[in-house]
Amino acid sequence: MPPVEAHRQPFLYPALRVSLLLAAGILIARGSGEEGAPLFLCWLILILLCLILLLGLLLRLRSASLLSLAGVGLCVAIGAGRMALVEADPDVVPEGGLDSLLLGGTIVDPPVQDPRRVRFLLEPDDRAKGGFSLGGLVAVSVNRRAKDPPLPELSYGMQVLLRGALRIPPPERNPGEFNLREYYRANGIGYVMKVRGVGNLRLIEGAGGSPLYRDLVMPVRAFILRQIDRTLGGEEGEYLKGIFIGVRSGISRETREAFVNAGVAHILAVSGSNVAVIAATLYVLLGLLRLPRCLVEPAVAVGLLYYMLLTGTQPPVVRATIMALVYLIARVIERRVNMLNSLGLAALIILLIDPRQLFDVGFQLSFGAVLSILLLYPKANALVSSLPLKGWAGRGLLWCLRLSALSLVASLGTLPLTATYFEKVSVIGLLANIFVVPAAGASVVLGIVAALAETVSTPAAEAYAAVNWLLLHATLRLTVAAGTSPVAFLHTSGWGPLDTIPYLAAVALLASLDSPVARRRMVILLLLALHLSLLAPAGELRKSDHTVRVTVLDVGQGDAILVQMPGGRTMVVDTGPKILDYDAGERVLVPVLRRMGVTSIDLLVLTHPHNDHIGGAVALCREFDVERIIHGGALQEGEAITGSGLVFSPEAGTMLTPAPRTRLYLLSPGCGRRAAGGGRSLRGGNNSSVVLKLQFGRTSFLFTGDLERPLEEEMTGVYGEFLRSSVLKVAHHGGNTGTGARFLESARPEFAVISVGTWNAFGHPSPLLLSRLRRSGAAVARTDRDGAVIYESDGRSVKRLSWR
Repeated sequence: MPPVEAHRQPFLYPALRVSLLLAAGILIARGSGEEGAPLFLCWLILILLCLILLLGLLLRLRSASLLSLAGVGLCVAIGAGRMALVEADPDVVPEGGLDSLLLGGTIVDPPVQDPRRVRFLLEPDDRAKGGFSLGGLVAVSVNRRAKDPPLPELSYGMQVLLRGALRIPPPERNPGEFNLREYYRANGIGYVMKVRGVGNLRLIEGAGGSPLYRDLVMPVRAFILRQIDRTLGGEEGEYLKGIFIGVRSGISRETREAFVNAGVAHILAVSGSNVAVIAATLYVLLGLLRLPRCLVEPAVAVGLLYYMLLTGTQPPVVRATIMALVYLIARVIERRVNMLNSLGLAALIILLIDPRQLFDVGFQLSFGAVLSILLLYPKANALVSSLPLKGWAGRGLLWCLRLSALSLVASLGTLPLTATYFEKVSVIGLLANIFVVPAAGASVVLGIVAALAETVSTPAAEAYAAVNWLLLHATLRLTVAAGTSPVAFLHTSGWGPLDTIPYLAAVALLASLDSPVARRRMVILLLLALHLSLLAPAGELRKSDHTVRVTVLDVGQGDAILVQMPGGRTMVVDTGPKILDYDAGERVLVPVLRRMGVTSIDLLVLTHPHNDHIGGAVALCREFDVERIIHGGALQEGEAITGSGLVFSPEAGTMLTPAPRTRLYLLSPGCGRRAAGGGRSLRGGNNSSVVLKLQFGRTSFLFTGDLERPLEEEMTGVYGEFLRSSVLKVAHHGGNTGTGARFLESARPEFAVISVGTWNAFGHPSPLLLSRLRRSGAAVARTDRDGAVIYESDGRSVKRLSWR
């Protein structure tokens, strides 16, 4: 076996250096923004390079310097040009989307199906597209209606004709949230399509897709999934599907959250370490078959490439496969392997094929972890090996410490990414990885053996699966216990690029401790990075203590509003819906509050007891101390909410002073004779909504819940000009049941915001309402198109903030 070299100074190695320059070009092209700008930038770089080379020749500079300069410029230009070519196709679909498009194409990934819906990627063709030429794949969701027949069984390569609503994937919906558009673009997906009803899905004769995938890869994948379902099933089977071939759709959200908290979320994706497990398994099997030595490496290479296709060419597996192939080639030709160079070669190949992979989370985590291991683990291992541990107990402890050191250095390399994407950093991960990583490798081996045994003997396959079930069950229970521990993780909401710069400089300093020259350079870099991060100007979203900021969050079809007032006082109006596995409080409201530095809630207002307004209240009250709660009507899940603070029902005409220089008026319920009990009861319905007016200086905000026309008319008669407000939160998600012309005439808002969900089944917002708002002169914002909408008042005027 040839020795493996991992040098400590990566910039001496050409493949890594070229890949970094290529990545720089890709980043520059993406940052240039407008259509056509990246390609122009590429040509500009090349022209400047030619001018510099000409100047160098005139000044008689050394040829080595000229060639180095030319190489740098050329690599950056290639990266920018490659990115420009990939993103050259303009979007032909308007931002608002198309609502009834007929689209044909081929299913190009294994569909994820349950009785209610099926999801798949579609490669569109020229069939019935209405003249559109779509660039990129389409992520399709076909939803079955209550009276529809069962969904047909779909598979890779099938050709379908669909009618539904087509949209460009949304960017981040709330400040600091995961950017779905970037994620989709990184995976070649340009559009999302929702199809309502089985009748809008039609199968077309013929088969498409790659024959290799259709005839050789997908049947084996389907066989493995059936075998896992038959012999394991349950949560253990779904976990094995995730770590073996990357099918994670059956893993519950609670389990995923526990893996993130325990610092072992990388296991749920097909890890690059699986490639090493597969390679070792293949070596053992080929050895048992007595295959000639000259054929072993080629057979292992073919097996690894097939496994890469079987897992759907996920970035960690592609990276590990390329590095493994480099190693296998080195064994054949008896040459040394430089792992940093092979890592750079893997990045170079991936980015040349598809530069958008640079923005994929899996790509970043995989390369960050391996780079950190190659640079830091030799030092950590040397430190551990120097410990005076002897005997069997000492050797066991030494093994645990080495595994912990490996986990530690991998975590150091990925900490900025996990802090950014998951908004938490695991504390218990060092211990959890000692068991979970080897156990996952063993489970993959047992999964391979069970699948192979299935072709020969079903009882043998079931025996291996039974052993694997015990291991999988133990792994899941340990991870869940670790992930739900009170000391499992630290929240890192608000972590940004300026926090990452000094951190990376400190890690670079660790990597260069044994080189005096590099150490001095890294100390200077660290001090400079700290200086820049401390002196960086505050962004537009950094709130002053002398303003009121109102953030209308995008929680889908529901309401959730964060109000930040002077003195650090905070009010939340409604908490969004809780539907099936989506809890707006847990998924949206709690993370946003943490990012904005909120530690407690002074006043929680639940306007009325409908799920789309109070569904997230339990999660919110679980994570934050709530001082007071105002509610309109009977509360669902009352104990979990009301146990969090002083609860009282509002009375129309009440005025509160929630913060310095602010007044909060409770306008309803209780306004007018009917609401007071003179007519029909409004308790618990839309007209029981708590209506609030927040006054700050000469500006005000009017929050109307789901107020409808009858009570709205009465309020207009009672309050008249007092309803006038700078900002109006439009009632009932923009439905035509409220916000009438007379009410608008009294309110006369400068801004109007509609909290409404994309793809909602109610047709909100109503075109009639939108027309009324336009006639009133209000500047209208909508969460379905704009994401979160933020207004800020200094007491004299209100402005809308741009946060994306």
